Amino acid sequence: EDPSLDSKQKLSAMTKGGFSEGGMNGYGMSKACVNAYTLELANRFPTLLINSCSPGFIETDLTSPWAKKSGKKPEEMGMLPVEMGTVSANYLMMGDLEGDIDGYESGRFY
Repeated sequence: EDPSLDSKQKLSAMTKGGFSEGGMNGYGMSKACVNAYTLELANRFPTLLINSCSPGFIETDLTSPWAKKSGKKPEEMGMLPVEMGTVSANYLMMGDLEGDIDGYESGRFY
């Protein structure tokens, strides 16, 4: 972050870069960074199983406004309850990845 820029200049620079205020662009960029970091860690520590995952389309403060805006209930939009968001992470932590996934490689996104 450039400390010489005021708030208006920072917002202008972010907008020029495709990151609008209130948009989802920053969210997508953060997910891309997590994926890149996952690959980096898997390469750096080849004896460990390193993965990242999406919890799925979970009803959260981030997704609930979409349902409200559409006039639908979250479950009508395919949103899952928060508790279901742990399934992927638990499997990646506790599952037999090498035995269950044909051709498993560390550093993948699930």
